[in-house]
Amino acid sequence: MTMTLDENTRGIWYCQTIPEEQDFLMTLNRLEEGHYEITYRFRYYNSDDPFDEKDRKSWYRAEGRGKEEEIISGVRKALMLIGTGFTELLRGDRPFDDFMEEFMKQDFVHAKHIH
Repeated sequence: MTMTLDENTRGIWYCQTIPEEQDFLMTLNRLEEGHYEITYRFRYYNSDDPFDEKDRKSWYRAEGRGKEEEIISGVRKALMLIGTGFTELLRGDRPFDDFMEEFMKQDFVHAKHIH
């Protein structure tokens, strides 16, 4: 399973749940007006290499209907059960490229170029 980041992405949340051992990442995507999909995963580190293929990941997906603000409020309430210290990036009315530029500047984001 993977997370899709595209024009339909409305929000991203991240938290290191256990330092040096585990993190959490979630995306909120709009499927159509009033219909949303949440995809999230817990990643359990094998090493400190962010591209370690031996890292274990537990994936989950859910769909919900309602207003975007209600869905985001529900996400925030659910995340309070996991812990504090979440990074929240909301798209709002920004162009997707501006949103992704902010995302790529986050400390938890790692990218590599493959030719």
